[in-house]
Amino acid sequence: MKDRGETALSAIPAPGTIARDLVIPNHLTRLARVVDQSNGPIRLTRRGGRVSEVTSSCIKVSALADTAKLGCLVEVEAGQQPILGEVIAIHSTGTTIKLFSAAPRLGLGSRVWVRDELRIRPHRSWIGRVVNALGEPIDGKSSLTQGLKSYQIDCAPLEPMQLDRVQRPRRTGVRALDLF
Repeated sequence: MKDRGETALSAIPAPGTIARDLVIPNHLTRLARVVDQSNGPIRLTRRGGRVSEVTSSCIKVSALADTAKLGCLVEVEAGQQPILGEVIAIHSTGTTIKLFSAAPRLGLGSRVWVRDELRIRPHRSWIGRVVNALGEPIDGKSSLTQGLKSYQIDCAPLEPMQLDRVQRPRRTGVRALDLF
């Protein structure tokens, strides 16, 4: 017999399982599952503001100037899919944000949230696929399978002097590139 606090960790019941045999996971088990699936610290609060001005090239957000940093990533609630952007200026009256894509449904009062750094989780199935700078597929094929390890996109470059020298040139078939 199971204790009241003990729960089953399997979310998918075995074939032929009767409903009375299932153990419903409690809130702590669900939280443990979320922590296990995350790739870093989980924030318990979010910092945000509201859109106070919209132009064709950027937006201004109030109540973010004291928490946002120059270059930090933000998420704007606009319709079904949130839109990502970057803080490009901080003023005493607000923050200016350049959006990464067009926002046709964006208006005054839309919520804006500061996000953690942008990370991707590449998988071997990405080989041969075309992705944009945010790690999203742009080749018209199915969605990308996520790998187990996450990598920060905006990080320091490798030290060139620490890299191995090229031993033999790689032929690309493009004459302009093959000259080097």
